[in-house]
Amino acid sequence: MRKNLLKCIGCLLMIPSMLLILQSVNAVEIDKIGEKSVYPKIIYIQGEVSPNKIDFYSLEYLRKGAAVTIELDQPKTYGDSAKIRILDRMSPQSDIYPRWTSVYNGQPYQYIVPYSGEYMMQIRGSYPDTEYSGVITIVN
Repeated sequence: MRKNLLKCIGCLLMIPSMLLILQSVNAVEIDKIGEKSVYPKIIYIQGEVSPNKIDFYSLEYLRKGAAVTIELDQPKTYGDSAKIRILDRMSPQSDIYPRWTSVYNGQPYQYIVPYSGEYMMQIRGSYPDTEYSGVITIVN
């Protein structure tokens, strides 16, 4: 009787530890299959552009619903804005480019990815020799 009682107590002690192991395995598997990440990816950007000179930044593979936020420290003046657009590099619709959006100092621009794919950001200046610097934050 005492042996059976010890076996039952041992089983009861093992079950929670097995569940804990199972939960940690599931967490690893979720990371492997690429569920949405809560850790943002940060890309620092800097350069000099003009209406005819465009810089390109790869945003890599983004899932539908991912949030891309662009914050610029420069240009500092309202008239000297930088213009950006985000587009899917592999889409057959890449011939139809989205409109350019003006981004100003201290006014973050947020883009929600409409469908999964390889994305890039283009940036150009409103005037010759527009300097810019800032950060792209991606929550995929």
